[in-house]
Amino acid sequence: MILNHIHVTKEGKRLRVAELETIHLLNILRGYFRKANEIFVASQQNSKDDSLNRYKNKLYGYRSVDPETAALAIEETLETVMPYIFEALFRADELKNYKEWEELRGFMQSVLQREGKLDTGLTLLPPSVDQDRGYVYPIEFDDTD
Repeated sequence: MILNHIHVTKEGKRLRVAELETIHLLNILRGYFRKANEIFVASQQNSKDDSLNRYKNKLYGYRSVDPETAALAIEETLETVMPYIFEALFRADELKNYKEWEELRGFMQSVLQREGKLDTGLTLLPPSVDQDRGYVYPIEFDDTD
């Protein structure tokens, strides 16, 4: 459960996430997103298909990960870090006073590939399929209330 999530410090002390000092909470989030950003950057190294980039990756030992594997790893990381993100929502006014907050936001924007609201319309909704005609179309709904 998100509200009862226990964080174990490197000294072995067990604390609810809600009991963490704000700077500790911020540093935990920064650590997770720093690692997620490393995975994202590694996936970008692999997405460049030309032989020169593959050569440079091998020659200089750049770590590369295929984009699908990277996305799954980042999604798992986000699930792990969700109790910390949830707690950060409660402390948003306080967190913005820390210089580390902007670094965290930068990592988040890089990993999630956006700076604000995702603007996709209905394109990511599950499609409806007319099996008789083999036609796939977006689900429509009335959003007037």
